[in-house]
This record gives sequence, C-alpha cells and structure tokens, in this order.
Amino acid sequence: MGRLDLHADVHGKLASFVERRARDYARFVDPGPGEDDDPVRQITLGYQLDQAGWVALVFDTRPDAKVDGEWQGHLGKGTILNLPRWHKAFLSCVDREQVLRVVMPGGEEQTIPGGDEDAATTCVGKVLAKLLQAGFERGPLRNLPLADDVRLVVEEQGGAWGWRSDMPDEPEPAESVGLEALVEDVCRNQRELVGAGSEAVPLLLGKLGDPKHNWIASKLLGEIGDRRPEVLAALRKQVTPKGTRDDRHATYALALLGEGDALRKLARGKGVQAVASGLRNLYSSMSYSSMLSQPPLDFGPLERALDAGGSLAKALNRKILSGLSVGSTREPSREDVPEVLRALGSRHAAVRRLAASMLYDRVGKPSEVVPALVVGINDRSAYVRRSALCALGQWGKAARKYREEMRACLDDRSEDVVAMAKQVLARKEFR
Repeated sequence: MGRLDLHADVHGKLASFVERRARDYARFVDPGPGEDDDPVRQITLGYQLDQAGWVALVFDTRPDAKVDGEWQGHLGKGTILNLPRWHKAFLSCVDREQVLRVVMPGGEEQTIPGGDEDAATTCVGKVLAKLLQAGFERGPLRNLPLADDVRLVVEEQGGAWGWRSDMPDEPEPAESVGLEALVEDVCRNQRELVGAGSEAVPLLLGKLGDPKHNWIASKLLGEIGDRRPEVLAALRKQVTPKGTRDDRHATYALALLGEGDALRKLARGKGVQAVASGLRNLYSSMSYSSMLSQPPLDFGPLERALDAGGSLAKALNRKILSGLSVGSTREPSREDVPEVLRALGSRHAAVRRLAASMLYDRVGKPSEVVPALVVGINDRSAYVRRSALCALGQWGKAARKYREEMRACLDDRSEDVVAMAKQVLARKEFR
C-alpha cells in the first residue's frame, strides 16, 4: 500500500513555496510570461505526477493572458518545487496497482484504488486548487500587483486534470467557438463538447486514434450519450487486456451507454480489470465532470455484473469492498435517495457498501436515512458496517438516539469497525 501525506506537504513545503514565490516576485525579475512592470493577470499552479513529482507556480503578466500552456515554457529553479515522494506514491498506485492512502489537508484519509490514475491525478489537483484559492484570498498572493480580472489556474502538465477560477457553470455554446477548434484542445473543452451533443461525435471518434487524447475522447463519447452503432463499435475496440487508462475510460463510456451485456462479454475476453474499473466509475465522485447534471443513479448495471459471478464479480468486489474511501463515491441527489435506500438491502455487499458511503453526504430525510444506516451497522459484511457507521456519524443529532447501537460496535470482531466506532463516538453529539 502506498501513502501520500498531502496534509504535511500543504501545510509545510507547499505553503513555504507559495510564500517564497510571492515574496521573491517583488525582489527579482520574475521568470514568467509577460513584462515585469505589468500587473499579474494569471496565476498558474502546474503539477506533474507520472514522470516526476513537482509543482510549479508561474505568474503571467501578458495583457492577453490565456490558458494556453505557456507556463510550461517557464519551468526552472525559481518556479518549481520538486516533490519526488509524490511521483513514488503515484507509481505505486498506477504501475504496481497498490491501494494509495492519501492524508488530506484536514487530516482525514482518502483511499484511492490501485491502478486508478484519474482518481490520483484528480485528488491532487483538487487539493492544489484549494491551496491556490487560499493563497489568493487570504494568503501571500493577495499582496502581488494583481489585475482586477486575475485568473487562477491549476493544470496537470499533460492536461489530465485542470481547473480555472473563471470557468462558467454553463459551457459556452459550441457553435460560437467552432467544434473543430474545441476538439483541438479536447481536455480543456470537455464541458463544451458534451454540451454540443451528437454534433461533436464524429470529431471525437477521430480522436480515438490519438494516443494523447484517446482516453478523454472515449469518456466524452459516453457522457454525450449517443448510442449510434459506430460509437459502440469504436469503444469496444478500445478495450484491451492491459487495463490502461484508455481501456478504463472506454469501459466507463460503454457502461454509461447501457452496454452491460457487451461489457460482460469483454470481461470474458481478458478485459476484466478494465471492465471492473469502468463499472465502478459509474458510482465515482471523479466521473460526470463534463456533464451539466449527473444521470439518475442506478445500481442495476453493477448488480447484474455481480450476479453473473466469475472473474468480473471478483474484480468488482475487490475494487469496491477494499478500495473505497470517504468522498470517493458520487454525491446522490434527492431524487436518487430511494435507489440508495433500496441498494442498502442489495444481496451484494459491494452494492450495500457503495450505498452506505453515499449517505455520508447527508442527503434525504433523516427519518428515512438514519434508521436504514442503523440496520447497516449490523450488516454481515465488516466493510458495510464500517461505511454505515461512518455515514451515521455525519447525521449528528438526528442519529443521537442510536448511541447504544453505535456503542455496540465497540465490541465488533473487525478492528476497522471498532476504530470507526471510537472515532464517531468521540464527537460531542454522541458523548
């Protein structure tokens, strides 16, 4: 199992690095795009995990500063903080497929399943986005000579994840930009391309042969939801036994498009790890990022795959039961709550654990959710008991009357359940 302590780095090395870069800006000629005398119009916090471990903070004073990757031409001793442990942790997760335990800046732990490159990249990116915002709003960056419309950007060097402070909630209409222009930078224009719908499909199909954009093209084809035969056939061809990022996104797309039967056949053809990842990602917090709204929650595809048994069911159980963490599941809407409550009674422990974990987000009526979670803390699976207990603790006063049931978990035969019970019962609401 790998470990990445973002808590220590954010409050230590990274905080010092941001402070130093802000302090040095006024003292030295800054190695960034634009002229030193102009105000800062864009601040980019870039990062790299798969080839090396580092972050870079680049100040852009160009009058027409754009999110165009120009920051990558200004990497050097003054702008980079090397973090070799990040690279080591990333490789243990992605290449050796070890579970990665991440200590988040607040001290809580998040578990990233082995082999899940996207989850690891996104986890780090989101932490860096919060760090950049904090440095800008109440930290050393606010003292820089900033333009009124300064933009904050976080970007993985290869474009695998990105965030910007001026990104609108609604995508810009694709026809006002031009689909061909959008697809040239497919990573940055995901929401716009999904918003274009079926019109973007032929261009995205053309990207499937591009090694750099193959994975994101597959993902977007699934999120657009176009089931034309050429789309389904092209996505099936992307799945190989290797279980690469391309494979995982192709199976996720096929799962979104309702191709459960095809996925089970692909799993029998030695694509089992990729298919398991694709099905799991239907319920992941890292999915649906390009869509304006999540599709209705449906545990049916997962349950049918588990019903079939075999190597696919084993892979799914391993990824979900031992590879799930708080915050790694999608947040259900109020309309999804009936399906979550139904899933708490599923015959499959993996489904029950997913459902319990989703209720950590305190959605639904306490009178319906809390009693269902109390049943969950007595589940025959320790994984479900622990997730239900963790979620129950989030309901505070609404769960207070079930303190005795929670205290009974202190005698659980699972050490993990006992540890969670101690953590929950230590809160003031349950003392």
